[in-house]
Amino acid sequence: MIATIEKIEKLETTKIAEIADKYRQQGYQVLVQPRDYDWQKFIQNRQIDLIILTTEEGVIAALKPRSADSKTQKELEEEANTIVYDYSCKDLEDIRFYIKKASEMMEKGHFEIATCSIGSTSEAVMRMVAEHHSINFEIQEPQTLAQTFFAHGLINDGDYEVLVAALEIRDRVIFQQEKVTVDLNLARRAFDALQRLLSQAGQVEE
Repeated sequence: MIATIEKIEKLETTKIAEIADKYRQQGYQVLVQPRDYDWQKFIQNRQIDLIILTTEEGVIAALKPRSADSKTQKELEEEANTIVYDYSCKDLEDIRFYIKKASEMMEKGHFEIATCSIGSTSEAVMRMVAEHHSINFEIQEPQTLAQTFFAHGLINDGDYEVLVAALEIRDRVIFQQEKVTVDLNLARRAFDALQRLLSQAGQVEE
């Protein structure tokens, strides 16, 4: 029986991989998650097309940026009336300073503080990346903008997940005054993802 279950699980994994690869070949960025993943949050992002394929064990979300021509007049009007998100504007020197401080916090074992710093710094980096790639960022909150970056292929699925996690931790700790425990693995992954995101901003290393 155990062997049969393992065989079924292997077939299911193969099926998911085949479907995901099919959509990648069509130019989509593909996110594969367990069945209980909250994929509905992507529906609210009008910057991307969304295809959901539900399998036995998981959900495949195939995402691609929408063309400006595909937007309806109503959508364009709603965007014009949307309250803009106030992304912080920092120069490259400031961002490098905060990245260095986050690294120092991790070395001292202050993983929660480091992750909060990474979440805050990521907003400024997101602005730089969006401006460099001509993405309308002010109408999108950070978590939604991260989805858009993923759909554009600017970040991978792992970096998308961990950057959103860092943003959520920042919000919980700073704005909601919650006590949050963060381990070194999450802090390090968020730190590495932030540096990879910065590499998409078109900034020349000195």
